[in-house]
Amino acid sequence: MKKKIFSILMGAVLAASSVLLTACQGDGQQAEDVTVIEAPALAYDTAEGSTLNSVIATDELVVSFAGSGVSAAVTSGPVTLTEGPSSEADGVTTQTYTLTASDVGDYVVTFTVGEGESEETVEELNYTVVQAYPENPEFNRLQGYGQPNTGTTEANVHDPSVIEANGKFYTFSTDNMGPAFGYQVRESDALIHWEYVGVAIEGHDITGAAYKAGTGALQEVYDVLVEDENWDSKKDGETWTLWAPDVTEGADGKYWLYGCWTAEFGQGHSAIFLCKADEVTGPYVYDSMILYSYDGWPMYDGGITSNPNAIDPQIYYVGDKMFMAYGSFTGGTWSIELDPETGRRADGLEGDALLPAANTPAAERYGTRLVSGTVIEGPTINHHENVAIYEGDPAEYSESAVTYEDRYYLMGSANNLATDYNMRSFHAAASEDGSLAFVCANNDANTGDRVSGSFSWRKDADTRVPNYDFFAPGHNDMITTSDGRNIIAYHNRIGFGGGAHYLFTSSYAFTSRGDLVMNPNRYAGEAVRKIVEEEITSVSEGSYSYAAVTNNSYRQSFNGGYAKDDMILTADHKIQIGGQDAGTWIFYGDNYIYIDITEGELDGEYYGVVMPAYIEASRAGGLTISCLSGNGRNTLFLNANV
Repeated sequence: MKKKIFSILMGAVLAASSVLLTACQGDGQQAEDVTVIEAPALAYDTAEGSTLNSVIATDELVVSFAGSGVSAAVTSGPVTLTEGPSSEADGVTTQTYTLTASDVGDYVVTFTVGEGESEETVEELNYTVVQAYPENPEFNRLQGYGQPNTGTTEANVHDPSVIEANGKFYTFSTDNMGPAFGYQVRESDALIHWEYVGVAIEGHDITGAAYKAGTGALQEVYDVLVEDENWDSKKDGETWTLWAPDVTEGADGKYWLYGCWTAEFGQGHSAIFLCKADEVTGPYVYDSMILYSYDGWPMYDGGITSNPNAIDPQIYYVGDKMFMAYGSFTGGTWSIELDPETGRRADGLEGDALLPAANTPAAERYGTRLVSGTVIEGPTINHHENVAIYEGDPAEYSESAVTYEDRYYLMGSANNLATDYNMRSFHAAASEDGSLAFVCANNDANTGDRVSGSFSWRKDADTRVPNYDFFAPGHNDMITTSDGRNIIAYHNRIGFGGGAHYLFTSSYAFTSRGDLVMNPNRYAGEAVRKIVEEEITSVSEGSYSYAAVTNNSYRQSFNGGYAKDDMILTADHKIQIGGQDAGTWIFYGDNYIYIDITEGELDGEYYGVVMPAYIEASRAGGLTISCLSGNGRNTLFLNANV
């Protein structure tokens, strides 16, 4: 299945919060059980002259084990281990170790039982000391329109979907720039640099010749759409475009691509189909029709109805059940259950049963509505276990008051693609039957929480550095990588007011209230990690640039969408803006921050996460702070002025 699997990242290493380690002693005694209670999160700053090495390079490893005789040692890597306090209750020992890093790199903690010739290894834990702040990733140059398809990097990517396979990452996207008008495939080693591979479906002939001859790659889909009254062969640039694919690994060992084709852009006459391939890059061969929407309504004449548009498919799993979320600007976001063995509809509907003549009830064809807001499109759903939730006063934070929830997060995009596109999020508790009831912090649950929208790290319109712009970002995918990094992939325009679409990736995390927030910088390999409070006021002497998304239109948003650089977070937890006291901040937990601005346009409460980031405007690694307002309507972003 598509690798969208939750894991806890601790020091850029996957370490379950409850790892069971066993071994039998040489004399046949009962096995010792060692359970990791708290894994280390070591980060090291390799920058010359840094004053933070000793602060961020030390952490604790806490384990428990039955009986006695368990020893631990670092057997390789740039880390030393010191045994700390221990306690015993009911025959179980809880042992604390202090780990100290002297450099970045992999290290191994080995647990043993017995001594001498009877010594036996219980288990080896593999960890990594991460680079504290990302180094220059040397992003590919963003060149704009006019790049040819062959050899492209991030250009001309629209509606990206990402899958991890064969030790690499692959993105599938709409090609609305031509000349292929098919699904573009790109490859990456680390989600930073991308190279064009080709098209996923061969033989999608946009001239129409193959389809008119009955030999098109998606002939069944064409035969349905061409009968639609909205099909206009003169509008080849629209009607031949395949939209918003999603790829998952199937139970049959093949890769399954879910795609969609619409009779005309802006209409509800569309089809979702399934193709399969032996290799992740294709070629993908047509398998079956999944869904067809034909309850005609023109999008732009006030005719939006309760019925969905069969486009923008995205696969997700609830337990052993497989589902497809879909929908775009009509009737909200919907979901139908699929057969995990075949990838087709679980209800068995196919072929003519999906067409108007069959008179199949809408409730059977369309499935279940997930989000009723009609302005949301491009749904993607990712599952996260043990999401930490603290609902109390940040000043009184206590780990004992934290609860943990099994959650599903849905992201979608809202408003006009060309001008004020923005990303929204919802969350839902897990359920046994697969149903998901999505909610959000925003009082208007149909709208969702604002994850991001149009803003720029430029200070004004006269500064021409377009790759600092985040303009109309959206139609994203979420993926949790095999090493536990949570990543959003999305298309973004790099110039306010227009410009080409590019593939961007950013890491994401969760506030203390369990709300999703996004790193407001391009992903550079950083790990969302434990932060030490001194970093916040030391990395850049507490000086931060800041931008806020307070409106769908950047022109009406805070400071016209541009950043300011006059915010100081002081060591005594005050916020100064423009040299004046403007509020307070509280750091709590491993990386949570609460910002209370009491003066000025940004007056309000914000809950956020402190994360490492590569700050492009400074060409240096540092800290970023990503916040969601208490009502879920606004985002506040801070970049350290490193």
